[in-house]
Amino acid sequence: MYQPDLETLLDGEAWAQGLTLLTDDHKEGVRALFEKRKPTFRGT
Repeated sequence: MYQPDLETLLDGEAWAQGLTLLTDDHKEGVRALFEKRKPTFRGT
């Protein structure tokens, strides 16, 4: 069974979090935070 080391796992996590910064939902969340309102997420 393959068990990656911590560095590999952290690299994968950093990559995945980077992808989330590109989504419309992320942009909506940031806008809602600054506008002090509840976000409307669409899954994109």
